[in-house]
Amino acid sequence: LIFSKGAPERILNQCINSMDSMGPSGLGAFEKNKVIGGADVLASQGYRVLGFAFARMKNDSTEIEIKILENNLTFVGMVGLIDPPRKEASEAISLCFKAGIRPVMITGYHPETAKSIARKLGLWIEGSSEVVTGAQLSQMTEEELRTRAAEVAVYARVAPEQKIQIVQALQEMGEIVAMTGDGVNDAPALKRADVGVAMGKGGTDVARKAATGKVWHLLYLH
Repeated sequence: LIFSKGAPERILNQCINSMDSMGPSGLGAFEKNKVIGGADVLASQGYRVLGFAFARMKNDSTEIEIKILENNLTFVGMVGLIDPPRKEASEAISLCFKAGIRPVMITGYHPETAKSIARKLGLWIEGSSEVVTGAQLSQMTEEELRTRAAEVAVYARVAPEQKIQIVQALQEMGEIVAMTGDGVNDAPALKRADVGVAMGKGGTDVARKAATGKVWHLLYLH
């Protein structure tokens, strides 16, 4: 058996009959839209939503590429996980604003999830700049990104390489950028930023080394 999990919209695209026809174990267009709608509702309430699917292997080969295996899946369902901000997070955001630091959220979460969390933190208010997604970023020129980066407070469904693009765009505008992160995917952006801050005791060694190297370099220069 092959099991797969991830963003519901990505998982659905890997499922059989996902768009135009209805099969015994597939999803028609109506069913897909219903699932996406349900995911959006959960995300708007601050849930992190994951979709799940599976497929049966036709042979015992272990040399087949994952991209080939993760096709024609059967959709199982989705779950919403509560990942609430820490109590001290709102205070930290408030202190940043008072100190003249503009905090920006860059996440792989669903846009509605990111918006809900940012609203709770006081990082985003209704009617302010729109949440920009990774898909939208990929369509922007460097000049467009620099223009948007001056006002955008929340980025969602962002790929690791796009974090570097955001950091670089802000730097090209003359901003001094401090990047926080705890995962392997954050390491390149931590290294590219003017100040890298590895977050959390459970953060990866790669993130800590990338951040520490950058901070020590800055200390040496100053």
